[in-house]
Amino acid sequence: IALISAASRFQPVLQLAVFPLSPHASLAALTGRPGMIRLMVALALWCPAMIFLFGMVPTATIALPACALSLWIGRVATRKIDGLSGDVMGATTLCSEIIMLISWASVGALLPADDAPESCDVFFIRHAPVVKQRGHLPPADPPIQPRTFDVTPLGSPPPTSAAWHVTHL
Repeated sequence: IALISAASRFQPVLQLAVFPLSPHASLAALTGRPGMIRLMVALALWCPAMIFLFGMVPTATIALPACALSLWIGRVATRKIDGLSGDVMGATTLCSEIIMLISWASVGALLPADDAPESCDVFFIRHAPVVKQRGHLPPADPPIQPRTFDVTPLGSPPPTSAAWHVTHL
């Protein structure tokens, strides 16, 4: 999962190499364009390790959808706001991490049992449903909808052999 986090943070570097910064970007303007050496260093931080652990085809299956999504987001941002901003690059990081986690779970489920990673089950846990007003974004910590939730399934003990990872998502 650490490699997936590193790979998702590579995506804004990829965007910066391809797309211009928006004239509306303030903090993003401090980063500048990465150049080929920075791009290769950013790639080297995660790609060789992922290839070593999973192999070339699973790594491509995990990473290429995220790269394609990053390039699409960069293209839309360039068309809508004339380039990249910090918000666009942050959203790209989050979307890329989600895509890579889903791809990782899918690749693991498709591999033969001998080649599959130790754990192929990935659970996305989100907090309770929140109160939303139509046409508006909720506040940073929106109020939870008052409902009765069946928490009985959560009472069973977690597998003892599972590795638990927490991500900022």
